[in-house]
Amino acid sequence: MELYGAKWIGSHKKNDSSNSLPPELFRKTIILNDSPKKAEWQISALGIYEARINGKRVSGAYFLPGYTHYESYVQAQTYDVTPLLKKGENTLDILCANGWWSGGSGRKNNRYGNRHGVIAALCADGAVTVTDESWIVTADTPLRFADFYDGEAIDLTRSDETGWQFSRVTLLTGKLPELKPHFGAYVREQGRLAPTLKSGMIYDFGQNHAGVVHLMVEAERGTVITIRHAEILDRDGGLFTKNLRRAKATLTLTCGRDGLNEFSPRFTFMGFRYAELTATRPVKVQTIESVVLSGDCPVTGDFSCSNKLLNRLYRNTQWGQTSNFIDIPTDCPQRDERMGWTGDIAVFAETASMNRNIHDFMRKWLYDLRLYQRKNGTLPVTIPENRTYEPTPFQIPVAIWGDAATMVPWALYRTYGDTELLREQYTSMKAYADAELRVARGGKRPYLWDNNRFQYGDWCAPGESFGAWKRKGKYISTAFLLNSVNIVRKAAEVLGKADDAAFYGEEAQKIRAVFRKYCLTADGRLTGDFQSNYVTALYFGLAPEEGRPALAKRLVELVRENGYKIATGFAGTPYILFALADNGYAEDAYQLLLNEDCPGWLYTVKAGATTMWERWDALDADGAIRAGTIPDMVSFNHYAYGAVGAFFYRRILGLEPLEAGYRRFAVRPVPGGDLTHAEGRIGEIKVAWRVENGCFKLDVTVPAGKQGVIRLPSGKEETAGAGEYHFTEATQ
Repeated sequence: MELYGAKWIGSHKKNDSSNSLPPELFRKTIILNDSPKKAEWQISALGIYEARINGKRVSGAYFLPGYTHYESYVQAQTYDVTPLLKKGENTLDILCANGWWSGGSGRKNNRYGNRHGVIAALCADGAVTVTDESWIVTADTPLRFADFYDGEAIDLTRSDETGWQFSRVTLLTGKLPELKPHFGAYVREQGRLAPTLKSGMIYDFGQNHAGVVHLMVEAERGTVITIRHAEILDRDGGLFTKNLRRAKATLTLTCGRDGLNEFSPRFTFMGFRYAELTATRPVKVQTIESVVLSGDCPVTGDFSCSNKLLNRLYRNTQWGQTSNFIDIPTDCPQRDERMGWTGDIAVFAETASMNRNIHDFMRKWLYDLRLYQRKNGTLPVTIPENRTYEPTPFQIPVAIWGDAATMVPWALYRTYGDTELLREQYTSMKAYADAELRVARGGKRPYLWDNNRFQYGDWCAPGESFGAWKRKGKYISTAFLLNSVNIVRKAAEVLGKADDAAFYGEEAQKIRAVFRKYCLTADGRLTGDFQSNYVTALYFGLAPEEGRPALAKRLVELVRENGYKIATGFAGTPYILFALADNGYAEDAYQLLLNEDCPGWLYTVKAGATTMWERWDALDADGAIRAGTIPDMVSFNHYAYGAVGAFFYRRILGLEPLEAGYRRFAVRPVPGGDLTHAEGRIGEIKVAWRVENGCFKLDVTVPAGKQGVIRLPSGKEETAGAGEYHFTEATQ
């Protein structure tokens, strides 16, 4: 993408290890002979930018140009700025901050570069103004500091531009990223939360979320206001910040005049529910609210039922997604991490794609995944890659985390039916499955993937150590291998690649055969007698058909022995309810889902959760931090376990695609537990059922151009075209 010969410009200043380089303002003044009839401004940056013309923002989006594979490209945005330009003198401003480029990024600063850079081209009625040596730059704006982890410092006493020192820009040289037109989802305001004053000057926004405080106060000039953020309060009612690790998550705001002062930070965000405001002098708060931020991914799914705790759990899955879809799918929005962990999105992508339209958001991330994929087909465990978190120096496949290469694009294809996206990802999907197969074939028992040098295993399984999680990897990895091989087989069939489809079909059979030979015991159990092992063997079809009843029976025994408390980690939790319900134990699935003891989904809800947690047992039942909890691995906004949302859609409502994009879909509700009604939608497809007066009643809306296959609990089935349908049958 060329910008009319525009040049990358910067300043002489560099960022240091403390991220002390303030945002820099790049400016150009132009004179127009008349108000333009059409004007477009194309902009990109090394860092994150906000652009203004004559003091007015050109976009409401945050954190532009976005987080990408900086090693090769950055996105450029195009704006219609016709209404902002006028006859005569016009001021073009681009304010550039560190952002992901040179700010804190996974515990390391200046990961990609230590200097800001901008490039832009304004075309107004054919006259072009580009970034070049004629621009000027200053670091003397009121914005004194900006960092994603540590926060922002704004000093309004510096608002008078007459005190600013401008200098000529420098041209950036060397290897610079290619420019590509913007193709991701913009980060935008999703709404605002008004708080209640909890105690002292601690505000409770009522919802854990990702965002930034907007503040209006009456105060004296020079008053310094400090706002600190936290997800929970400690036992004494103060902010609990130990789980932030090294992230300061602080706003430092200096009032610029006597009277009303307004602060709207735009180069940082926090993950928080509570904010504490302190000041060096008395202040009168006129307005305090949080601007909720997320990727621009419209809500497409909805769910509610007769159980209020389940309704809150469902909303928690939505809020977890909202909080962590800020340009990339992150693990958490609060601590000094916020990375694109592949394992988290691998298990959550299906639910995420039903909750919201994430097509464009994930397409950009998957493009970067392809760029970061290694020559041997393996993946880093974070995309964009952050070597701080790489578990080993070896380029090896890692089950679940690496399987994002297959699981994410397949989830998107199933939900949206975009064959072109599947085609774009196919080579990457195939390369990763081949990498897993190479490792599995190379062991003592070929096709049984138990010989890798590292696995995360059943990560975050409750009540176990890091070592215990990882040791389970040798048992569960083969199930994820089979899943990826099957996904590639099905993708090959969709894309008309018959030879590939046949090859991966044969490989799948070999995997199942070796699993049957070595992993099934004579008494119908598995080597590796733990819940997630049975769950993945059943859910991914690894278990032979004749062995499924015995394995399901053993799984339900383990679940009952554990008192219907969660015993699974990343590997098993997303699929355990399906493994039970689909193998004759629907009521046990509901008992597990509805369990209110720790660990369990509803335990977190009763303890006050408003999002999903990283660890089940982080808080006691009264909402206080649990004694002995590992403080630096406790995120209260971690969407992975929100994968339970898929069960809400696919089993409680019974709604799932029979053809990609829901061109044909099934409605096969599985009522159970104490539920007397449930309703919801995916897109324009609506399902509602209720049990009353000895009858099961089902309402289904089939949109135009789609076909539904509707099955009642009795087994009665009907195929329906567009329209609204109502069914009633006696309960058994």
